[in-house]
Amino acid sequence: MMMCKSTWGKLYNVSEISEAIVTKNLGLALQLFEEQSSFFAYPENANIELMGIYLNSLDRGIYNSLMKAFENSFDICTLYKYCQNNFQCAKNCDNYENFLKAGRCIIQNYFNALPCQNTHCQKCEGNAHVKKAQEYIKNNLSEPLTLEEVAENVFISKAYLSHLFKNCTGITFSDYVTSQRINKAKLKLASTNESITEIALSCGFSQSSYFATSFKKATNQTPREFRASSKLQT
Repeated sequence: MMMCKSTWGKLYNVSEISEAIVTKNLGLALQLFEEQSSFFAYPENANIELMGIYLNSLDRGIYNSLMKAFENSFDICTLYKYCQNNFQCAKNCDNYENFLKAGRCIIQNYFNALPCQNTHCQKCEGNAHVKKAQEYIKNNLSEPLTLEEVAENVFISKAYLSHLFKNCTGITFSDYVTSQRINKAKLKLASTNESITEIALSCGFSQSSYFATSFKKATNQTPREFRASSKLQT
């Protein structure tokens, strides 16, 4: 399909998306991207090369806008990391579905890289939800602790909490819960005479065998080995 210059210009103009990121409006940025990229949803427009060009335009456009707005506030190392992630996102674009994923990834990465200057921005609100979830997890480690249960107690959907946890902590909800249980178990192993089974149950592991497996995976030691080494160090 042949496009006139005005259509090309409109399609590759990402200034509104960039402005939404600068003003910390992630929802609007994603909405604008969905609207603009719907052009490629039509079979006659589903050109992989053009999608790649669009993603590069999106990446550069947002980057330039952020550098102009926050030049002296960026952690350069962090920004470079997100730029590398964006390159990988665009590189994996081989169909329309992956194109959408790549575009969302680029937008989310730059949003995550924003220097926080507004305590009421969406990013801070997301962190606040995660902190509440972390506090709830800390106080209920002996319980099963499902994603749905924790989400209900911080008043957000489980899908949104899962998304926030990955973005704010770098690990999944389940991995975070397991790490906190392991940390609690390490403290108990080093400071109490409770049995391995008692510690496993008090830290939320339903079976001592599963506890031992998870503990060994996280520390390269069995619970008994960790307890013995911790006593040698005291």
